[in-house]
Amino acid sequence: DRATLLEAVGIVLWRTGAYDQAREHFTQALPLYERALGPDSPEIARGHSNLGNVYFAQGRDDDAGRHYVEAIEIFERTLGAQHPRAAITRSNLGAVLMRQHRYREAQASLEAALAVFESVYGRGHLQVAGVLDGLADLYNERGEFARALPYCRRAVAIGLANLPPDHPS
Repeated sequence: DRATLLEAVGIVLWRTGAYDQAREHFTQALPLYERALGPDSPEIARGHSNLGNVYFAQGRDDDAGRHYVEAIEIFERTLGAQHPRAAITRSNLGAVLMRQHRYREAQASLEAALAVFESVYGRGHLQVAGVLDGLADLYNERGEFARALPYCRRAVAIGLANLPPDHPS
C-alpha cells in the first residue's frame, strides 16, 4: 500500500542522510496509516519513531523527543511495555534527553530499555550492549568515570562475544 511504500522510501532516505526528504515521506505515510488503522497501532508508533529518528539526526531534539514519547505510549498500549520496539524507542529517547543534558531522565529511560532487553534477549545480547554503551556515555558526560567504566567494560565484552574479530564496531 501507499503508506508502506512511503515509509520504505523514507527509511532509505533517512539512512542516506536525506533527512528533509525522509521527513516528507514519513509525514505523508503517517496519516495514511492513521486512516487505515486508527490512532493506536504499532504502525503509527513506528511512524512517530521514524520521525523522531529524522529529527534527532537533524539536531531537532524537542521534535525528536515529542515523537519518541508518542511512539513509546502507542507501542506500550498496543504491544506492551516489555516489547523490544518500546525499548528501542525508549533508548532513542534516552539519547535525546542526554543531548539535552537531562541526565536523570535519560538514565531512567536507558535503564528501562536495558531492563526490557535483558529480560527479552538475555544479558549478552547486542541490544543490551548498545544501551550499556549509552549509559557509559551518560556517566562519562557527567564526569562520573568510575561509574561509566563497568558499563563500558560490559558492552565491550558483549561485543567481543557476539561480533567477528574484524567487525568495525
